[in-house]
Amino acid sequence: EVEAQMVEFAARGLRTLGVAKKGSEAGAQWEMVGLVSLFDPPRHDTGEVIKAANALFVDVKMITGDQQAIAIETCARLGLGTAIMGPEIWRGTSQLGETELSKIVEDVNGFAGVYPEHKYAVVEQLQKNKHVVGMTGDGVNDAPALKKAEVGIAVAGATEAAKGAADIILSEPGLGTIVIAIKRARKTFLRLNFYVVYRIWASAYNYVFFLLLSVALRFRFPSWGIVLVSLLKDIVILATSKDKVPVADKPQAWNMFRPTVVALVISLISVLGSVLFTFAALPQYGNWWSTFSMAPLSQPQVVMALFLQLVQSYCLTVLITRTKGFFLSYERRPSLWLAVPSIGMPVVFTFFAVYLPRTTLGSGPPAVGCGWGAAGVTWAYSILVLLVAESAKLISYYILEFEGNLRARREMARRKMQREIAADLLRDGGLKSLMDEHRPTNDVDEATRENERLELLSQIEGLKAHVDRLENDLSGVASLKAGMLQYIRGQLSAEDFATLLSTPSPSKPHAE
Repeated sequence: EVEAQMVEFAARGLRTLGVAKKGSEAGAQWEMVGLVSLFDPPRHDTGEVIKAANALFVDVKMITGDQQAIAIETCARLGLGTAIMGPEIWRGTSQLGETELSKIVEDVNGFAGVYPEHKYAVVEQLQKNKHVVGMTGDGVNDAPALKKAEVGIAVAGATEAAKGAADIILSEPGLGTIVIAIKRARKTFLRLNFYVVYRIWASAYNYVFFLLLSVALRFRFPSWGIVLVSLLKDIVILATSKDKVPVADKPQAWNMFRPTVVALVISLISVLGSVLFTFAALPQYGNWWSTFSMAPLSQPQVVMALFLQLVQSYCLTVLITRTKGFFLSYERRPSLWLAVPSIGMPVVFTFFAVYLPRTTLGSGPPAVGCGWGAAGVTWAYSILVLLVAESAKLISYYILEFEGNLRARREMARRKMQREIAADLLRDGGLKSLMDEHRPTNDVDEATRENERLELLSQIEGLKAHVDRLENDLSGVASLKAGMLQYIRGQLSAEDFATLLSTPSPSKPHAE
């Protein structure tokens, strides 16, 4: 009865404390007085934190020493999923292979009835499965797992042992700080990732374009122009530290291959665009200005048109390298700190390229203002190249992240199903309702079992009667056997033996 009551309390998420008393006389035994139910609710913001973490594709699992029924009921209320393993899997852990444990920790939503070494084993196995693991705890029994996890978090009110093993110590009640930390970490990661993309693009574009400019087109660009565009590029790079970066919807892992490929694809488009522009603008090659009803430009004017095109490439390309999506999307708009230099500097230096008087500084050919017509053509051409590079970037990201996005969608579908199961369980009254559903059936089973018991007793009586008949049969066979031996030895006459055979007896059929 006590066990049944404890299970019922546990199904409602309640812990049970037993109360007993013992008499003062010698040899007195403990006597159960009653049970006290204790409610240990989750922290006030746990449900919201779990929901926010799941939206960020962070898989949350419960590891608790509480009873399995308590863990299931609590998880159902938190929308965490109800696939909770009990302590039975840890019995004979040496027989539990690493392959089985590896699959279990991936598939279930939590573990109940565990000890400190089990928490450590779960964290260790998740790490072997190539996961980055964060662990929260407040007690001495959590310290080993907190130390093992990549990010150990001691919650408010934790013991000194837990604080000493943790990487982060929360000073205020609640777990919302964890989600804030996740979002800020992902912003920092994306900001660094986009910086790497732009930096690789700028280096590849800078080296390859000026190499082709000198070797293939035999054109010398003024040294002051190279220094000035490099300075403008560095200003843009500094502004990226203040950029508005979205929170990544999935966990991020450093993979140098992806940003390198994307940066090289964009730089390829940019290099081809600048080389074609230079070829078309130089009077000894394309001299395409007549196509736009303009007078041909001299070589000093082409220098300034090319300088403006380089400024536009260095400043505007940062707008497409700073995001994985379409750069004109409102949700991915840049911050004011980045928008001003990346758009403002090309506008300002447009006036510089239009009105610059004839200038010869350092090595290289002289330069002179190219006029508004050439500046307008340059702007249109740079925007066209930027859109082509943006298309190439989107295609590159789609190909490189296709498999990861597919796994993310599958994981989202799995978690949605778990939440629906948990919601159905909670809507129907929790785990206790499942137990209550079987109670009427149990009453019917009691009556059925009573009928079966009576029927079994009747069968037993019939078997006893049958055994008695068999015993009588065996006694008749024994007397017949004794008579036959007497007849063979001559101790019994033929008439007496015939009389023995003809005597009516229950054993006669068997004797015959």
